[in-house]
Amino acid sequence: MNMMQAATTPSSFQALVQASRARGRLVEPVAPEPKPKMVQAGVRLHPEEMDQARELAALEERSAASFIRRVYLRGLAAYLADQGQDTATT
Repeated sequence: MNMMQAATTPSSFQALVQASRARGRLVEPVAPEPKPKMVQAGVRLHPEEMDQARELAALEERSAASFIRRVYLRGLAAYLADQGQDTATT
């Protein structure tokens, strides 16, 4: 049995989905809203700083990039708070 025959066999998953849709029991899937893409930003760190970031990231089971982003966001929130700005508006 080839792939096309398997898709139309009454017990195949695709056939069950088609039958459910035909009976109005299953609606067509809705595409998710596209997320804004991140922009790559180069950050210069001394080798020791990068080693420390990698070690701390590993403790949290994160990538170094994810860890550095979290640290940046925390620092940004603290900076904006010091400046008297609301972090939600930036």
